[in-house]
This record gives sequence, structure tokens and C-alpha cells, in this order.
Amino acid sequence: MITDTKNRNGLLGFISGGFDALFRKMTPIKPIERDPNDYELVVIATPIWAGTISPAIRTYLFNNREKFKSIALLSVSGNGAKNQKAVTDFTKLVGKQPIITLLLSEKEVKQKTYQAKLKDFAQVIQAFN
Repeated sequence: MITDTKNRNGLLGFISGGFDALFRKMTPIKPIERDPNDYELVVIATPIWAGTISPAIRTYLFNNREKFKSIALLSVSGNGAKNQKAVTDFTKLVGKQPIITLLLSEKEVKQKTYQAKLKDFAQVIQAFN
């Protein structure tokens, strides 16, 4: 798990999180127990804040960008598939194209209409192995 050590609670935390995401800032994170270099594929699940990846995930990706053999991206946000700039940002940060991306909207999750997309995503992940 990737954990942001900056306090993101309350209104000020929400605002600072959005600001940090919008301006693509890094944030302190807790040490990671597992080395991504040990895996053929790393699946990153991140919220989308201000149209891009969260600061904690940005920090993790930046710190480990040389270690990823292959990578996939999953997110849930208010805009879902409309968050293509987040994929572009992710790709630039990591330096490689994800093997698959799944950008779900909160509406799809609440209405439980995401199952087919998630199944396709999972099949690509399973076929990778």
C-alpha cells in the first residue's frame, strides 16, 4: 500500500491535495515493503485528483520508474474514461505505456455497470502471466 504521510483530512487537506495534484507535486510517502523490480507486472490503482494521479502515487511512480518491467493503471473518479490526460501524465512519469488502463467513473461503480470493463481488464492481466 502507498501511504501519503501528509495530512489530507478536512477541508484544508482536500484543498492541499487538489493543489498538489493539479501542480503535479510530490509528497512524502511511507516506505514501501515490496520492490516493483521483483514483479513482471505492477498494477497501479489510484484516485484521480484534479484530473491527474494523486500526489502519493506520483511520488511512488517517480521513485520507482526505472524498476517497472510492465505496468497497468486502474482508477475510479468522477469523470471515469474522460480522464485521458491522467493516462498521458502516468505514461510520461513512468516512461512506458501501460499494458492496459481502466478508468471507471463513480457512477459506474454506484450503478454496478462496471463489471464487463473490469472483467476485460482482469483478462488482460491474467493473460500477461
